[in-house]
Amino acid sequence: MKAVLRKRIAALEENSVSTLEEIQSGRRPPKKQLPVIVSAYVGTADLHFSTCRRTLCPDGTLLEYVQFQDEHGNMASRKGLSDEELHRWIASFPIEL
Repeated sequence: MKAVLRKRIAALEENSVSTLEEIQSGRRPPKKQLPVIVSAYVGTADLHFSTCRRTLCPDGTLLEYVQFQDEHGNMASRKGLSDEELHRWIASFPIEL
C-alpha cells in the first residue's frame, strides 16, 4: 500500500512541475489569472523598489500580487506605467507553486 501511495504522490508532483514549466514557457496559459495590485493615489512607482510575487495555485489559477512602492519604500501609484510595461515587468518574475 505504501509503495502505491508513493508512486501516486510522485506522479502528482511531476505533473505539477511540468504544468508550471509549460505555463512559465508560454506553451500553456493558466486556467485563470488573478492579479492583485496594491497601490496608492500619490507618488510614482519605481519598479526597482516595487514587488511582485506570482503563484500557481492547485486549481490552475495564476495569482499575481503586485505592490507599487517609490524609491523611499512608500506605497505609490502606477501612474506613468503603460499596461504593456506593467505586464512585461510582472512577467519577468518567476512563477512559484
